[in-house]
Amino acid sequence: MIGNDSTYLIFEGKFIKGILITLYIIFGLSCCSVIVVSYCVHRKHVQEHEKEREESGLSHGEYAALKHSRTTAFNKALDPDYEAAMRDATPSMKVVRKTKSDGKIEIPDADKQLV
Repeated sequence: MIGNDSTYLIFEGKFIKGILITLYIIFGLSCCSVIVVSYCVHRKHVQEHEKEREESGLSHGEYAALKHSRTTAFNKALDPDYEAAMRDATPSMKVVRKTKSDGKIEIPDADKQLV
């Protein structure tokens, strides 16, 4: 009976080792495929930018400065004036707070009217 148990344990150990090696291979191949796809997409974007630069007739430095100074949503979000304008454009999100006669502020419930 001991011989059967040890044979089973050896077989089980080899099986688990094979499963782990297979999982690591799959993980490694997926990492490699992500790297290859991201490199291909990067090369495509570089070629598109080179084509745009050649069509615009600008030098590398002028084109880089133009692209760098371009207004994006991220740049707008960092602008305090833009933030204030967006805050003022959504008045429905402001909560109405009333001051009682004793100076305490009453915070309305969710079912009360918002501005």
